[in-house]
This record gives sequence, structure tokens and C-alpha cells, in this order.
Amino acid sequence: MTDLEITKACAEAMELPVTLRGDAWYEGITTIGRLYNPLHDDAQAMALVKRFSIAVYTDVENLRGKWRAGNRLAVGIHGNLNHAICECVAEMQAAK
Repeated sequence: MTDLEITKACAEAMELPVTLRGDAWYEGITTIGRLYNPLHDDAQAMALVKRFSIAVYTDVENLRGKWRAGNRLAVGIHGNLNHAICECVAEMQAAK
């Protein structure tokens, strides 16, 4: 999945209407809304963690410094914590 697809899946999982403007998603049905980008916005990523009860940890030995974010439905593994969280949510959304 591309970053845009992952971000859109996260918005859908949060039941947020988003509009694509250029190469970014904005909250709302118009292009005037607030930027939605949990891949880079810590507060938006934390909202995903809380909403979907995602556990986050790193295992330096087995994952070579990557973050693992997951719950009983999906898992995301990435070197960037926000990206691991978003991968997990996108995987859950794709399974619906």
C-alpha cells in the first residue's frame, strides 16, 4: 500500500470523511479541512492506538529496531512508530 492508501484506510477506520487535495488528505467533504496525516501527526496516530486498542513495542533482537503495533486483528511493523500504527489499522480496514 502507498502512504496515501494507508492514510485513507486510517480515515475510513476512524469514520472520518476526507478529501484528496494534491497528494494529501484533508478532513471534511471540502478541500478546506484540516490535514489528516497520522503517518506524521503524533496526536492522530495516538487516536488510532486508543480507538483500536493497539499495543506498541519494539524488539531490537528480532525486529532489528523496528516498531511493532498490533492487536488481535492485525499487526504493522516498521522503523517509524506512526507508520507501524497506520499499517496495523490499514490492515484491519482491508480485512473488512
